[in-house]
Amino acid sequence: PPSAETTTATTDEHESIAHKEPKRWPFNDLREFHRRRYQLQKIAMEFYLHDGSNFLLVFTNQNDRNDFHKKLTLVDIFQNQQKRLKVGVGAGGKNTAADSKSNDTLNQISVVTDENRLQRAVKTIGSRVAGVTMTEYDTKKVTDRWVKGEMSNFAYLMFLNTLAGRTFNDISQYPVFPWVLRDYDSDRLELSNPAVFRDLSKPMGAQTEPRASEFRDRFATYEDPSG
Repeated sequence: PPSAETTTATTDEHESIAHKEPKRWPFNDLREFHRRRYQLQKIAMEFYLHDGSNFLLVFTNQNDRNDFHKKLTLVDIFQNQQKRLKVGVGAGGKNTAADSKSNDTLNQISVVTDENRLQRAVKTIGSRVAGVTMTEYDTKKVTDRWVKGEMSNFAYLMFLNTLAGRTFNDISQYPVFPWVLRDYDSDRLELSNPAVFRDLSKPMGAQTEPRASEFRDRFATYEDPSG
């Protein structure tokens, strides 16, 4: 049975949580939302607001998370249907967001999801950005914008990290970036010198001949315990 100290601590913690003022955000402040893992469990959602802030909401189980995600998706679809009815389908001219060359990661995601988002949103409920499934076509459009120089390397890598489910709100799935430099000793980097960069055709374990040789020896002498 739990000790008196443990029971008292648990009660105090629950009372502390109960007395905290709940946080509220208007739905119109919500820019996008994603289903997320938390501590390797599929029990969280991450929310991004128009002001650039974001937060992770952890549920007690996966079913509660999925039910809330579904309801939020339906609200998002309904809100956008109402907006379309107010302005008229096709009215308002060209989408100016598509012409933006902002490096903001969320803008890049919005650019590829705003077009025909209602038509696609009602077709499927999956891994969503603001209620819209990201398709292979969508990701190609973002890649094309990066190739054309319309978004920064950082924004593009953050876009890929976001689609992969990585987040700053969970240390176990923090965003990752490629290791591209080799020279960490020089006071000044000459970026025109290829020797400054690592060989991206080789894995990290084979960047130098001694390390490559060591891993080849390990592979050659490895004995599979399963036979």
